[in-house]
Amino acid sequence: MAIIVQSPDGQTLMASQVVNSKMKKHLAKFTSASQGKSEVLHSDWMKKSYLVSKSPIIKKGKLLGNVYMFLSTKQIQKMVFDFSSVFIVLVILTFLITIFATASIAKNLTLPIRAITSETKKERNEFFAAVTHELRTPLTFIKGYTDIASRESVSEGERVKYLSIIRDESARLTHLMDDMMTLVQFEAHNFSIKKSSVLIANLMDDLMKKVAGILNQKNIHLPLVLVEARILVSKELPH
Repeated sequence: MAIIVQSPDGQTLMASQVVNSKMKKHLAKFTSASQGKSEVLHSDWMKKSYLVSKSPIIKKGKLLGNVYMFLSTKQIQKMVFDFSSVFIVLVILTFLITIFATASIAKNLTLPIRAITSETKKERNEFFAAVTHELRTPLTFIKGYTDIASRESVSEGERVKYLSIIRDESARLTHLMDDMMTLVQFEAHNFSIKKSSVLIANLMDDLMKKVAGILNQKNIHLPLVLVEARILVSKELPH
């Protein structure tokens, strides 16, 4: 801070440093109409070199002079510049941290979705493999019993039985195709679940009728014994 003491007519009586041209410009802005009053000259600290204040020296009601204090704006400008630089750096760091955090959160949020998607593809592949296997079974029965029924050595009664099995397996094939259509409805979220009771004894009996012809051709005897709703199956090979 620089201090300048002037007489009422503007003559410099004392100064803490050499009065430069910039200080003189500031002093010229204080008018004679303000003699005897304290003033602060709020200059533009971003463009001007000083902030200036004036305090009168009065003794027994008589003005003896004025004291002017000059505060350099360089320190203020430097402080603001440093603060602006720090603020800009903080904004950039905050922006980078936000991007990193957003990317990390998005990755963590989508990780379960990707896992579910991957697991769904695995389950779907297993499902289609199972469906392929299930489709192969009735097709094998249909082909096998068609060959057997077409033989001249087969009696009319056996031929009727084999044709009945072919018809049942065709119905089963149709049922499997319906199941695949149900899968499409599952994916479209447009399905309903219906429960139905199945008698294990009837199911096993139908199965035995289907495989009996093929087993007889291979001389295999497979008896079925049902005890208390439990299935005991034994396989007897010819000696």
